Amino acid sequence: MRLYSKIGFVIVITIGLLLTIEYCIENAMNNVKEGEIGKINAVVQHELDHEVTIWGASTAYVHFDAQKMTNKLGLSVFNMGIDGTNIEQYYGLLKEYLEYTKNGEFLVIAMDIHGGFMKRQALYNIHKWTHHLSNDNIKDCFSTIDSQLMWKCENVPFYTLTVYNKHNFRFVRNSILSTDSIWNFPKRGYGPNPASKMKLGNQIEEKQKVNINKSVSKKIENICVLAKSKGIKPIIVITPCFTKGYEALVNADEVVSSIREYEKVGAEVFNYSQCEISKDPSLFNDYTHLNEKGADQFSELFAEDFMNKFQNKNN
Repeated sequence: MRLYSKIGFVIVITIGLLLTIEYCIENAMNNVKEGEIGKINAVVQHELDHEVTIWGASTAYVHFDAQKMTNKLGLSVFNMGIDGTNIEQYYGLLKEYLEYTKNGEFLVIAMDIHGGFMKRQALYNIHKWTHHLSNDNIKDCFSTIDSQLMWKCENVPFYTLTVYNKHNFRFVRNSILSTDSIWNFPKRGYGPNPASKMKLGNQIEEKQKVNINKSVSKKIENICVLAKSKGIKPIIVITPCFTKGYEALVNADEVVSSIREYEKVGAEVFNYSQCEISKDPSLFNDYTHLNEKGADQFSELFAEDFMNKFQNKNN
């Protein structure tokens, strides 16, 4: 009996320890109020609500200077771009936002010509999201990408602990030392790219074809329809692509045409894939990402076009 008692004691202590670790990690992650995790938290906690929000992966994050746009448009603008996370993965988070927003008037989705329709084979940087897997919108979205992982997280005790990584423990440490309770987005979510020393334009590029995934396309359509039903104008922005990168795509025009199909459900499409910016290699870090100088010009260009389309009384 003593052996069974000792085993039982060890089991109880182990479960208690795991529960404590799980609580500490989740509590620390929920308290992050800056960076990409802060953006996710602000939406799930319904603490973020702006007249214009910009959604997308890195081509949203590094291209739209939200403060510059706020100053120019006289509207509250926030950049919700999350690196490596196109609509395939943040679909649930965006649905969450649309369900509660009171101030939202315009919803901007940034799509680059290469990766806008990309179907994810696995969840990207899942450690940034794990503390929100109980959120119905996020859970449903993630289940379409990795159903096995989501089943394990939901049904296997403490499985989420195997999904966290060293970065999460850094946030646990910071939460213990920090008393900051204020949301901290000094650039309104914008993260400029420093200029790269990469030389563009001299390489000979192999031709490639973009896969226009139907399930990703349907998610974008659903978001446009949902936004419209909430009285919010959906805007699709095809971000600038360096000319040589555009020419390497054998179906670039087909991708643009597919994006323009969202006009049928009420979206406004701004196509900058081959604008003047696209011709200047000094404005790019690579074929699809502008540097800070390029983003500055692009933000000015988009804000001007936005004003002409939606704020100019003569239109």
